[in-house]
Amino acid sequence: MEINGYRVFYVNSRECIEYINNLIKTTSARKIALVVHNNEVIKNEKNLNLIRETMDNNNKDIIFINPDNELKEIISSAGFIIYNDLQAMENKVAASSEEVENKFPGRFLSLVGIVIIFFLGWIYLYYPAATIVIKPQTVAVRQDIQILASLQRENIDWENNILPLHEFEVTLTDEEEIDATGKNIIGKSRATGNVRFVNEKEEEVRILAGTILLAKNGMKYRTLSDVTVPGMKIDYLMDVQVGRKAGQIEVKVEAVKEGSDGNIPIGSINKLAKPLENIHVINPEPIRGGEDTVTKVVAADDIDKLRKTLAEKIRTRLLNKIYIKLGGNFRLLTDEIEYSNVEYNFAHQVGDAVNLLKGNATIVAKGYLLRNNELDRLVTNIYEKKLITGQKLLSGGVIIKNLKLAEKSDGLYNIIMESTGAVVPGINIDKLTDELRGNNIKTAHRILKEDKKISEYKITTRNESSTLPDLGFAIKVIVEDPGIQQVINID
Repeated sequence: MEINGYRVFYVNSRECIEYINNLIKTTSARKIALVVHNNEVIKNEKNLNLIRETMDNNNKDIIFINPDNELKEIISSAGFIIYNDLQAMENKVAASSEEVENKFPGRFLSLVGIVIIFFLGWIYLYYPAATIVIKPQTVAVRQDIQILASLQRENIDWENNILPLHEFEVTLTDEEEIDATGKNIIGKSRATGNVRFVNEKEEEVRILAGTILLAKNGMKYRTLSDVTVPGMKIDYLMDVQVGRKAGQIEVKVEAVKEGSDGNIPIGSINKLAKPLENIHVINPEPIRGGEDTVTKVVAADDIDKLRKTLAEKIRTRLLNKIYIKLGGNFRLLTDEIEYSNVEYNFAHQVGDAVNLLKGNATIVAKGYLLRNNELDRLVTNIYEKKLITGQKLLSGGVIIKNLKLAEKSDGLYNIIMESTGAVVPGINIDKLTDELRGNNIKTAHRILKEDKKISEYKITTRNESSTLPDLGFAIKVIVEDPGIQQVINID
């Protein structure tokens, strides 16, 4: 994280002075903001002097962020700028003199200093001033970098390029629901109607209520009242039998089973469950009125469908889910992640009467990770050492991608990766100023154009003078932070 050009680092209470000094030396950032909380190391004036010495030797600019009044006084007394919090830093509101007593006595200009100032002012008035803004030629340099990682290490081994390697295990769960598609049909009411009994015997026959009748489709019906079927009548003429008429009677029946299956057309009922000799039965009209209640239930296909849906969902964007679960600020060795079999859990079984079938899937992921801040610092340190003499890495640091675990041996993991950084050539401002001073503008243009380290430049002189000053201090050279213009590889 950067605020106002300062890269922010957090120093916890356990860190030692060696850790802080290594951080200052190895980070590519020139401006560093240290956030410290209850760190005994910072309370030591000797340690603060060591931090200042490391800062000066490595051309770094360091500020502190800490709300503790005791530490504010100590840090301010050592000559560092201190802010109450990151918000105050962003708003550039340093701890006030009311909060921190300034123990440095005011410095007053000596008489000699005043004379020198007046002398320089006199020279400034008589020599034209010039400003030259330079944008260096910048390239994105890509390097293949190899480091080691160990599960046994807690801190970075700078000498052997070994990072602490951390194990992780996370459980991921996804939920889903689908509509149940099975149907359960329950009879609501019985079908009813009339049947006609036909008696071909001369004697009448008694049919009791509850007598079971059968339809062609196997459905059963029962009579609702007792009836007597008259016997067959025989017509005679002069003692000669001239005709016969079977006895008939109708009676109301109902289906034994509730539901629409009991609805049948004319002529479907055709026999008694227990046949009677010469007794026949038929329904002369449809049997109607049977109704059903239909409810949704879980079908076997529903379970299969939900399992497939959950399997696809749980395996979609697994890496992103792991990052979210772990909270970020690290790099996963993706090729080394092991996943368990997916376990499924369904809220209902086949046949359960529900409208929605709900379920979840669970998978466990195990593997290794590197912390971003440790990886960035070590890789940046290696990257800068591999640069050609004179090249300088810009403060944005390096971009790391394609981490791969190459091999394992003796508890060490060999890791390779690609790293890319914005690099500019070293520009010696004093030497360039010495070459330019006293030249006319045309010659200055030629010198700057021929310098392959310079991409763009702009010369501005006071009063549009056609000549640069003879004295170097009257020429101000500003080197801007350039954009990336091309990419080169370093193997």
